[in-house]
Amino acid sequence: MAPPGYIRAFVAVEINDAVRAALVRMQRRLALAQGHVSWTRPENIHCTLLFLGDVPAAEIPAVADAVAAAAAASRRCALEAAGLGCFGPPHAPRIIWAGLQPAEPLAEMQRQLCRAMREVSALGERDQKNCMDQKRRFDGRKCGRLTTGSPSNCNGTTLEGEHEVSHLLPFFEPSQAFHPHLTIGRVRSARNADRLAAAVARNAAAVFGALAVKRICLMESRLGPGGPVYAPLHAAPLAD
Repeated sequence: MAPPGYIRAFVAVEINDAVRAALVRMQRRLALAQGHVSWTRPENIHCTLLFLGDVPAAEIPAVADAVAAAAAASRRCALEAAGLGCFGPPHAPRIIWAGLQPAEPLAEMQRQLCRAMREVSALGERDQKNCMDQKRRFDGRKCGRLTTGSPSNCNGTTLEGEHEVSHLLPFFEPSQAFHPHLTIGRVRSARNADRLAAAVARNAAAVFGALAVKRICLMESRLGPGGPVYAPLHAAPLAD
């Protein structure tokens, strides 16, 4: 759960209803192995391109602009949801996933996202320096938390309490081992792990359907009574 004033965010590719239904059928088939698995709720199945973590709510507009810039630099693509596998050793699987092919269009989207996020971070670092300069000029006063979209927040006015000065986001690098996938289940214990792994292996060549990827979404993750709830914050169209 994100702390107060923060939003737990990530950037994702959505799936269509036909692929979702096929994945749900696979979840039911694998559940017959009676492993200890938390199956991903159908509405939550997605492909994560970039996990952002806990982002200050005031900085979400700047992040949304970065997502839009990355989307504009990436192209629409046609994918196939196919293949089934696990992360983790065969005797102790952790994540059950369905694959997405080809991987390169999604890897390029991730590279563009990382590039855009680094530019946002650079703006935050620049404004951090400006804010610190102002802080030194106002003896005994405190600067508020930076928002890249509102550098005027760092105006040297007195604020109650102690306020950390921080840059916008960490330094993002694209993953060299990026494996686009759809998480359909998380294994919670070793109960019947061998049976579960065998069931996954039997369905390794499963095909779940075609995807036309036309946009990427900045998403919020909120922890609800029944688990995480994902809500779109901003949808950014990909280039034609």
